[in-house]
Amino acid sequence: MTLSRRQLGIAAAAVGASLVTGCSKSPEDKVADGKKWLRRLKGVAALTTAPYEEDSKDERIVLTMSRGLSDKDVRALTREIGKGYDRRFADTEHESSPVELDINGFRGRFHPATTMQTTEDVERALWLRRDGRATSAEYGDYPDVVVKAPDAVVAAVALGFDTATQGGGRERYAVESPSRATRIEWTHSPSLGFRLDRPAVQHLADLQKRYPHTTGWYEGPELKAAIHFSPKDIGLDTLRASLPRLVNGALLSGPEIGWGPARAPYSLFSRAFTGRARTLLDALVTVPGVTELRAEDNSNKVEIDRITVRDRAGYLGAVAAVRKHWGDDYMLIDLVRRPPKYVGQQGEAVFSTHARAKPEGEKVFTAAADAPHVTQVQLAEVRGSLSVEAAIPDAELTAVLRAFAALPPTYEDIVLHESLEPDGGRLRRIGRLSKRKFVAEADPSGRADAALIARVERAWVQASR
Repeated sequence: MTLSRRQLGIAAAAVGASLVTGCSKSPEDKVADGKKWLRRLKGVAALTTAPYEEDSKDERIVLTMSRGLSDKDVRALTREIGKGYDRRFADTEHESSPVELDINGFRGRFHPATTMQTTEDVERALWLRRDGRATSAEYGDYPDVVVKAPDAVVAAVALGFDTATQGGGRERYAVESPSRATRIEWTHSPSLGFRLDRPAVQHLADLQKRYPHTTGWYEGPELKAAIHFSPKDIGLDTLRASLPRLVNGALLSGPEIGWGPARAPYSLFSRAFTGRARTLLDALVTVPGVTELRAEDNSNKVEIDRITVRDRAGYLGAVAAVRKHWGDDYMLIDLVRRPPKYVGQQGEAVFSTHARAKPEGEKVFTAAADAPHVTQVQLAEVRGSLSVEAAIPDAELTAVLRAFAALPPTYEDIVLHESLEPDGGRLRRIGRLSKRKFVAEADPSGRADAALIARVERAWVQASR
């Protein structure tokens, strides 16, 4: 069909008007239209946004893929997004941002606005899905990528993930179990010579094949490591006798060795748990709430002086075992209710005491161990402190304060705080128990909420009757 000059003029004016209209759109409208376009693409089940980092105002677009979408279809979708993304998101907050794909729980990012599209992260996500051993992969602030997998395959998945990583930039990767009992973390940067120490991690993977309940951790390039064996897989005597042949201490740079709750440096482990220490360990193994009996290197001599527990049963069981099998020798007992963020770190202790605490002190520690909203307890000769979360129920608060009320009159001053963080790191003052009377905090600058102060005062009245 041939158009007349008049018809051509009308068509040209229409095109011009549409261009003017398009150019006049605000960045917000362009982003909204672009998101509608992404949602309509074949294979996209949902579109959401998420901040790049915690407390960040900058957002990234996250596309959830349809279940069962093939690798070929995912790659085709990234190409289709790349062809139309720049035109739709130009001059907006998302212009140069990566798009994140959620592929059956595995996250991968690519940069659709660049000429050379980077799809390495997407390919790694596809590899994880094909491999089938990991359960998810997500982005973190540091490490950059965190993969979740069952304890028994963490090391093996790390080896495969490392093979699937070919980029030249500097990134930090981690493969860990949901409980973080097993974790492999490493820096990948070919230009700096940083990479996964494959022989060391392969050694851990081989041990996990032979002893399925083995856990532990590795951190590179620092070359720190730990291998924790389970009584379900190997007896303590067998482990002590075979340790030099079983674990290559040089390959793993002298790792920490564990068996049940026992922990000791590689060089000390075989001789650490003998005699009294072995008897104490045998008793602690039967207490579910005991998590560690630690031996330290004191000038190449064994020093066992610390037990870690996670609950009331662990605390009372540790006290009973120490009194029966350790005599009057000094032994610290730490209650660590929440495990540390990363394995290999020491968790924040709710309290630290010893097995020969006075009965009234033991009553305070037992009450604190029973109270999940208590974050810290300290007792000195005449002073003490108690930190609680604002969400502590009245009954729990009263029970803990009742234990403090049972302290002798020599405890003249107990400082009370509200914990603003689970580990008690940031505090606000509630008040103090001074000579068995509650005194509210007077300074408004660092004072807890008035409702919490009133609750504590009422609970103290009830507890101290």
